[in-house]
Amino acid sequence: MAKFCTRCGKKLEKDEKCTCDKIKQSTENRTFSNETIFDQIAQFLKQPIEHLKNEKFMNGNEYWIILMNAILIAIGFTCCSFIELPARIIFMITILGFVFFLLLALIYSLFYKQEQYHSILRIVSISSIPLLVSNLCGIIFSFASIFLSLICFLFGFVLFLLYCYHGLVELDYKNKDKTAYQFSISLFVTMIIMLLLVNVL
Repeated sequence: MAKFCTRCGKKLEKDEKCTCDKIKQSTENRTFSNETIFDQIAQFLKQPIEHLKNEKFMNGNEYWIILMNAILIAIGFTCCSFIELPARIIFMITILGFVFFLLLALIYSLFYKQEQYHSILRIVSISSIPLLVSNLCGIIFSFASIFLSLICFLFGFVLFLLYCYHGLVELDYKNKDKTAYQFSISLFVTMIIMLLLVNVL
């Protein structure tokens, strides 16, 4: 009587073991080394929750994603303002945008475990991909309607917060309530520090 794999249905010889499990694990844990950052952004937009769980996803590209977001925030702010901003102000907005994401990850890691900073930064950076896309859409819409542009930015920021929270929950699933509290406090403290930085600069 023919023997088949109970998972993938492949026909097996006598005493043969199926390799479908090993193939699945290797694709889940792939390093994404052959893919560009834009390929990875497209992948995240297709399956965000799955990629939040994958520790290898976007590994090494965290700062690039954050920098791209910071630049688009500055461009979006310029497009939505009614006055022409000097280059120095645009540069300062870019720096502040970059600092915001790093600061959020740092403050949360102080609540959690300092050695987990890189994992938390990875979650913060890939959670900001929807914000990256919405910033781009907001810049395009700003030529037609400032209101539509602001809605895009706001929608992207809300998605960023939701994905960021979900990713942090996955990092420490047993303490879901604690994660909600720590994330809220971290976000609040980050916002206060950012407001102080804006006043100083």
